[in-house]
Amino acid sequence: MKTEKLVKYLNTLAKAYAEGSGADDYYFYTEKSRAHYQVTAGEQKLEFIYYTKGSKSEPVSTLTCRVFPDRDKPYFYEIQEIIDYLDILDYHCYFFPYIENEKRMRACFNYLTDFVEYRAEELKSLKQKDKELITRKLSEIERVFGFDKTVFPSGKAEREQFIENLFSHYSAFLTARYTSNEAYLDYVRGNYKKALKEYEKLEEKTGYEEKLIAFMKERFAPYQAVSEDCASILAVERYTKSDNKTFIILIAGLSLTFCLIFFIAQLIINLTYINSTRFVSVANPFINALIGLFPGVVTAILFRRRLEPFIHPNKKEALEFYDLINTYDGIKIPHIATAAAVILSIFIFIGVCRPSIAIYDEYMNLDKGDSIFTDYETYLTEDIDRLVLVEGYYKDKNFTEYVENPKYAFTIKGGGYIMLEDFNLNEKKEKELISVLYPGMEGYKVQTVFSVEEIK
Repeated sequence: MKTEKLVKYLNTLAKAYAEGSGADDYYFYTEKSRAHYQVTAGEQKLEFIYYTKGSKSEPVSTLTCRVFPDRDKPYFYEIQEIIDYLDILDYHCYFFPYIENEKRMRACFNYLTDFVEYRAEELKSLKQKDKELITRKLSEIERVFGFDKTVFPSGKAEREQFIENLFSHYSAFLTARYTSNEAYLDYVRGNYKKALKEYEKLEEKTGYEEKLIAFMKERFAPYQAVSEDCASILAVERYTKSDNKTFIILIAGLSLTFCLIFFIAQLIINLTYINSTRFVSVANPFINALIGLFPGVVTAILFRRRLEPFIHPNKKEALEFYDLINTYDGIKIPHIATAAAVILSIFIFIGVCRPSIAIYDEYMNLDKGDSIFTDYETYLTEDIDRLVLVEGYYKDKNFTEYVENPKYAFTIKGGGYIMLEDFNLNEKKEKELISVLYPGMEGYKVQTVFSVEEIK
């Protein structure tokens, strides 16, 4: 599902929550890549942040919740920070990336509000520790994230503005750490051994991460970090990782589709020539159908991400995730390249789809045979002298190795002959052709020669 729809749906959820909880105020606004939903109740303010566009640090369709202990001040804390500061034994996910539909959005939003309601008394205590927590957070930001303390403003208003901006930048940093950092992802997957190795590589860790590491070291069985209803962070991996089996099926399916199109087109062309000519040697539909392999493979490669959801076992879910992790900005290189492949294939097909021999009452078209494309040379039937059956040919100039390979040939009045490739006639058709070439000479016998050298 597109994030534009989820923004509207989340607004409905947040507004209903504000009204149902007796909030003093509800405010919704959007900016370039985020939507903000602010619920103010008593001395406290909640702000739900929804990321409408993805980046390396902030996955698309991510929902988070900030808690402002004092509604009149710009200082806020993410839920993981609150868990750390208040020593709450809770190591569940509270950053939810890749939310793909309304059902998932509702589950994740409810999970956040359940935490807020369940920890209501503990959250109220944050205001009493206002100065202590601000100092603690600034210290952690300096240690983990880094900032230049020499530019710290001295004025109260400037100081608050500076801290607000700093907290926002650090929030984006935390979003990455708890949604796309490989160490945290391995933790969510239950792969603690690998997660601990990944965390060892991080030079500086947040207070929450330090406690999470200690928690994993003490665990003997996996801990369900995220409920199934909210586990888009895990579900999305089925659609971001390469699946060779699905890719092979996609290539086979598209190639077969294009081949079938060219096969049917060739059958129609053959039928048209058969019904409009006296004698014809039509193109092989099975061979010409193979032209479809080229556009089929090209389309599969260039539009893999767009088409794979349609052949995935869970097509609905696959399409919903595709809407999130893929964007469409109009005509791009894949579209142009695919169109070029299709046009080139059609061009080749047009060049080879016509019969090699087409004989009418008054003239005939014969393929010159000097290229893969059908290139006709036209002869009047009245210029044909004889119809000859050549039984074979010699492979060498010394006439020692003979190959039996019967083929028809036309001799031309004034000299020369034309060999007819892939042109076979039964007795009935042979008599019919004679009637076209030599009207009134039904008793004409087709001359048979041992090799082309004997044609006179």
